[in-house]
Amino acid sequence: MKKYYTLISIVLIAFFAYYSIFIHKRIYKKDAFYMDTIIEIQIYYHGPINVSKIANEALDNFRLIDSLCGYASKNGDIFNLNLRKRGEVSVYTKDIIDSSFVIGMETNDYFDITVGPILEQWKHFNEPLKSLPDSNTIKALLKFVNYKKIITRGDSVFLPDSASIDLGGIAKGYAIDLAYKTLKKHNLDAFLINAGGDIRVYSKGKKKWTIGIQNPRKNSVIGYFKIKNGAVVTSGDYERYVIINGIRYSHLINPKTGFPERHFASVTVFSSNATRADALATAISVMGTKATEFVRNKNIRAILISTKDDSLVIWESDTLKKNIVYEKGFIPKTIVR
Repeated sequence: MKKYYTLISIVLIAFFAYYSIFIHKRIYKKDAFYMDTIIEIQIYYHGPINVSKIANEALDNFRLIDSLCGYASKNGDIFNLNLRKRGEVSVYTKDIIDSSFVIGMETNDYFDITVGPILEQWKHFNEPLKSLPDSNTIKALLKFVNYKKIITRGDSVFLPDSASIDLGGIAKGYAIDLAYKTLKKHNLDAFLINAGGDIRVYSKGKKKWTIGIQNPRKNSVIGYFKIKNGAVVTSGDYERYVIINGIRYSHLINPKTGFPERHFASVTVFSSNATRADALATAISVMGTKATEFVRNKNIRAILISTKDDSLVIWESDTLKKNIVYEKGFIPKTIVR
């Protein structure tokens, strides 16, 4: 499950050519550090508004969700729920849990928030590992990974004994969407929310944001696409990982095996909201060879990147074909269209 406690890694780079697009408008930028990553707000506006206050209100959503849903956030909903196995949670935490059920069903259980006991064996990828977790221990813990055994009644949530929740694959996207709602209430010309590379944008006019696609093996951008409104989220094996015996193991755990999948270097999902994009990117990343068929059948807009012979193999969903403009001089191994 992708953690929102990530290293500072900008997966996507987004920008407005504001000197030509919004020549008569002003830009305000504000960033903060929540969920162990940099949160950036960009606002284009005109007229006399307290843009600093608006940006702070948007950023407060990340502080809130971090305090409620971080697995190590003492006195938070998830920390106490994992400790006591039952209890009332905030409306936000309940909403995230309900959303995770929907994505879990849609992805044939490849998205499962009860992967907590497995992540404990991997030390949540916060500490170096000299060897892989014991396979027999992982196998024994898999019986506790089943989100369908979570019971909810109103604002109360009940976990089976030995189960624990991790919302790292969806909570950051949810916080982005809360920030979006905060900004959307104001008469802004355009804005961008960038949470460690997971992005949601808005533009009132016809102009679009230009989003860059990160090379998962180099600190560079391989191409660009344009988007007016919506969310773009990437899960990758380069944000958080361990290398054991020369092999890279991503923090993205397959809830059916308890081990990371090594099929994709990155998965980028486009959606109308960041909650869905975040969870889908996490799930698709651990589907292995089933991923492309799932994306096709569900009509999901996605870019899947794997590596072969030190080169990139890029797969684009039908809905994105020819919308990606690759950098001049960038030559992947294959672009599957």
